[in-house]
Amino acid sequence: MNYYSGYYYYSGGNYHPFSTYGDSVNITNLYQGTTYNWYVRTNCYSYGYSNYSSTNTFVSSCATPTNLTYNATNNSVSWTNVAAYSYEIRYRLLEDTTWTTKTDAYPGSGSFPGTLPGRTYIWQVRAVCSYLRTSFSDYSTTAMVTTPCPTPSGL
Repeated sequence: MNYYSGYYYYSGGNYHPFSTYGDSVNITNLYQGTTYNWYVRTNCYSYGYSNYSSTNTFVSSCATPTNLTYNATNNSVSWTNVAAYSYEIRYRLLEDTTWTTKTDAYPGSGSFPGTLPGRTYIWQVRAVCSYLRTSFSDYSTTAMVTTPCPTPSGL
């Protein structure tokens, strides 16, 4: 079995060494949705090292939020957080085709501004994986909610 060593880095970031026996390595603590460069060489034990490979790239993954829930009391939504810079919520009336998108939602919660009472909406959330908003998770599964129709008061 061969022994390999190399480096990975992202643009403007520090070089991080890695080594492995075999043909794969598990790298942790990466920035979500970030493009990394890497290169590797074979360690030939007492015979020295091979030349480094050409530079390769990979994009770190970004998980999709799950467990979407709706709170009718305050017209808010929540989900299970994933590692992300922020979140986007999109929603629309069930019968419409145009989505309304709310950007920069707080981790794990958000609201539907401007919704109509007693109407059925569908909604999804996705993680914003990079600071520059260039990488996103997939949208979550679609959840359906009917906004409450308030009881008249003060009559």
